Amino acid sequence: MDSIDIKREENENTINFSDYGIDIDISVSYSFCQSMNESAAEKLNKLVDKDKDDLINSTQELVRIKSVSGEPEEGAPFGEGPALALDKALEIARSLGFNTTNLDGYIGYAEYGQGPDYVGVLAHVDVVAEGDGWKYPPYGAEIHDGKMYGRGTIDDKGPAMAAIYALKAVRDSNLSLTKRVRVIFGSDEETGTADVEHYLDIEAPPVSGFTPDANFPAIYAEKGILTFDLARNLTTKPSDMRIMRILFKKNLTALQGGIAYNIVPDEASAEIITRTPYLVVAACRNFAKETGYNLTAEVANGTVSINSVGLAAHGSVPYKGKNAVMQLFAFLGTLPLISSDMKDAIDFINAKIDMETDGNHLAWLWRMSLPETSH
Repeated sequence: MDSIDIKREENENTINFSDYGIDIDISVSYSFCQSMNESAAEKLNKLVDKDKDDLINSTQELVRIKSVSGEPEEGAPFGEGPALALDKALEIARSLGFNTTNLDGYIGYAEYGQGPDYVGVLAHVDVVAEGDGWKYPPYGAEIHDGKMYGRGTIDDKGPAMAAIYALKAVRDSNLSLTKRVRVIFGSDEETGTADVEHYLDIEAPPVSGFTPDANFPAIYAEKGILTFDLARNLTTKPSDMRIMRILFKKNLTALQGGIAYNIVPDEASAEIITRTPYLVVAACRNFAKETGYNLTAEVANGTVSINSVGLAAHGSVPYKGKNAVMQLFAFLGTLPLISSDMKDAIDFINAKIDMETDGNHLAWLWRMSLPETSH
C-alpha cells in the first residue's frame, strides 16, 4: 500500500523530507554544501514550513486522479487518466507562479531560472493499476495517523509535488542559480517511457539531473525494462484431468499473469476437472506445507479450484515479492496431467523461469538462438 508520512522531521542542520517519498537534505555542513550558509538554510526552512499545507493539498489533488495507462485519445497518447494528471501537475505549477509547457500530452515541465543550460528533475504522474487489498481507497488520498494513503503517493506524485514546491522555496529565497531548473512531469514511466522519447525529439537534454523516484541522496538513472509475451496455441487438449482455464485475476479467462508487466503478481487461480478431485486437494495441501507457498484448494460440482496468494512487488525489485503465478505453476507441474499443449507450456515455464527474478535461463536460451557474427 502506498503511503507517505506528512510530518516534517528536523535536526539542527538538516531538513529531512522522508515523508514525501524522497529525502531532501539541506545541510549547512561545508563538507556537503560549501556555498550554503546557515541563514540560507533557515530561510528555506521557513519557506518550506509556510507551504506545507499547500504541498499536502496539491499532492492530494494529484493522487485523486486515476492515472493508469489507457487507450490513446486525441491529446492523450497514454489515455485519459495520465493526461488529466499531467494537466493537473502543470496547473499546480502555474498556480505557484512557474511558466509551464505541455508537449502534446506526452510530457510537460515547469521551469525557473536563466541561462542556456538547465538541470532536469524528472518525475512522473502516471501510476500502475491499483490492484486489490487496499485498507483505504487507492485514489482517496485520505490521511490517517499522519500518513496519506493512495496510489502514487510515493511513486511518484508525492515526490513530483515535493520537487515543484522545493523549487518554489529556492525561488522565493532569492538564492542565485547558475542554471535553469526544470521539473519535468512524465506520464508514461510505468509502461515504456515513450513520453521521454517524445521530449527528446523536441527539447535539448539537460546538462545534469536526477529523478525523485527512489532513494536519497539522488538517483541519476533508471533501469531498463524488457517486456515480451510467451504465446502457445492450445490445440491439443487432454481428455481426463484437464485444466479448463487459468484465472489470474477475477473474470479473466486467458492465460496471463498479474495486472501489469512491472508488478510481481500476488494472485493466481486454476480450475481443474478430474475424476479424483479430493486427491488434488490433498496434493495441494501437502505441496503448500512442503514449500511454504500460500496455496489452497476446494471442490465444487466436481471441479477443483486452486488459489495461490503471493506478495506484490515492483518489477525493479522482484526479489522482494512472491510470485503467485509461479507458485501455482510449480504445483500444477507436480500433477499427473495428461499430455497436452497446456501441460507442455507449464513444464516449459517451470523449467525456464521457475522462481528466477534475473531471467538467467531465458537469457541463456536467447544467447543460444542468436546467429554467430564475425568481428
